Amino acid sequence: PVWADAYLDQATAAVAKATASATQWDGPTSGPQLQANKKIIFIASDMKNGGVQGVQQGLSEAAKAAGWKLETLDGGGSVKDQLASLNQAIAQKPDGIVIGGWNPNVA
Repeated sequence: PVWADAYLDQATAAVAKATASATQWDGPTSGPQLQANKKIIFIASDMKNGGVQGVQQGLSEAAKAAGWKLETLDGGGSVKDQLASLNQAIAQKPDGIVIGGWNPNVA
């Protein structure tokens, strides 16, 4: 049918536009200055989990590059230990807390 050809032409044009290479960056060219001497605590659900280990490794590399201190607390796969780690982290009053691999129903 004719309408199908028109629809296909529109879809083809939309895909071509969406996949075209950008010729000029139109995003931000500056941002806030990196703040120095920050302490971040990463609370892992379980450091035996490879995915959680990967997140911790990435955070470690980023913290090192930023000159920040990273402390890792291991919840050991236990809800009780994860919550204890969260309370421990809050008590330290770090600049940031990152949780990794947690069940969203834990806290």
